Amino acid sequence: MTQDVFVALFDDSGKVLRSWEPGRGLSLANFIGLVAERQVTAILRSGRRSPWTEDPTLAEEMERPSDHALGPEARVASQQLLAVLLDRVRAALSPKGLDLFERLLVREESVETVCAATGMSQDAVYAWRSRLGKLVRAFLAEEVSDSVGGPQLSTRGVRT
Repeated sequence: MTQDVFVALFDDSGKVLRSWEPGRGLSLANFIGLVAERQVTAILRSGRRSPWTEDPTLAEEMERPSDHALGPEARVASQQLLAVLLDRVRAALSPKGLDLFERLLVREESVETVCAATGMSQDAVYAWRSRLGKLVRAFLAEEVSDSVGGPQLSTRGVRT
């Protein structure tokens, strides 16, 4: 709506804006406010231009930026960071932890599905999911801070 107000003010070489006369009693700011109020009211009353007549878009349906939207340097850096994170996760986890990492975080299986496949309780799977999320976030934070501070990569790992 802000853009529509600007269009109304500056359309036709600023005809509406040039029509302001200080002698009529309104300051320039109040005049622009009056024009904005009238413009927005007209938009909201109009069935065709009103934003309330549009169907909302679910967050899942919104387009995510594609790899092509990123520049080639950002794509390569992202792929390298992912490879380093995966190496650190593989080094830090036991075979059971690695299996749960793949099921819960990579394949995004539900807790119920993981429980059925592994025979674990829901509480245990939830605990693993929380622990794995914290581990990945910690590794990511370390790698990002290391890449800002210098080219060296941290090789610390904790067996889980």
